[in-house]
Amino acid sequence: MGTAARIRRYAVPAIKLLVSAAFITIILRVARAADIVNNFRTLDIPFLLALIPLAFVVIWISCVKWKLLLGKRRGQVSTAYLMSLYLLGYFFSNFLPSMVGGDAARGYYLGRRLDAFKAAYLSVLLERLSGLFALITLVAALALGNHPVVRTAPGLRLLLIALTLSLTAGVVALFSKRFFRLVLRLVPARREALRVKLERAHTALTSFRQHPAEFALVLLLSLGFHLLAGVNLYIACRALGAAPDLPGVILVTPLIMLVSMIPISLNGAGLWEGSFVVCLALLGVPESVAVSAALLLRVKTLIMSVLGWFVYLGQREKPQVLSEVEINP
Repeated sequence: MGTAARIRRYAVPAIKLLVSAAFITIILRVARAADIVNNFRTLDIPFLLALIPLAFVVIWISCVKWKLLLGKRRGQVSTAYLMSLYLLGYFFSNFLPSMVGGDAARGYYLGRRLDAFKAAYLSVLLERLSGLFALITLVAALALGNHPVVRTAPGLRLLLIALTLSLTAGVVALFSKRFFRLVLRLVPARREALRVKLERAHTALTSFRQHPAEFALVLLLSLGFHLLAGVNLYIACRALGAAPDLPGVILVTPLIMLVSMIPISLNGAGLWEGSFVVCLALLGVPESVAVSAALLLRVKTLIMSVLGWFVYLGQREKPQVLSEVEINP
């Protein structure tokens, strides 16, 4: 490993750690720690207990969609097996950030089961991209609707319309052969293997145009996933004693998810909680409750990650670091 690569390896996590620390410092000034602690002392247990079964319903929807995206290979695996891999992905994403990411781990183990790494990794990619389509739909619904969130926040509608158009343009470009050819021109000639993999991935993406009924079902399942993600957040707020508007929570949840995807903090620490504060403020949710909801859902994710750890222990082979994982057909 060269000097520049070593510097990047340690500098990027260090910068992300500093960003997380800055966000957390700001959040604790906005939402008092004493109020956050008090919120957890007065949790509504029935709502709290509803979060775990709802999480499994959300995972089940994702895995039904994932199985559809396997095409002809869908009969080789069960939905239950895919759900176990989804839990394993949580474990890798939250407990092993320096090794293989959650999506890469899911692709690796599915590839071993199918004896087809290319199909496995592409199915994971498509599963993620289909979720992006649903996010665009919900953001557009908020931008073009007449919900009080948009009416009471000056400039938000224009921001959301711009965001919707940008995301839509990105998706259209992704499926465009002309745009894809421009992307391939940017890949150095010496990286022929990368060019081949990109071409295969793009072929898999565009092949869904030949199966519009299946593609529509995948999009409906993605939409269902994100609707339940909003319900999940609503239940977390109810567990903390707040009762925000349910449609409003469903509409702002995609904004939280989009913000938290920005890779500028360590495992989303600080950025995740800050996005809750900003977005839930549009619904009148107090800052301390918003931060508490973010922490509560983070704890729930860690619980799911522990379950993924048990799945990992049951695997006979462990994946290598990302650079060593084969992605061949």
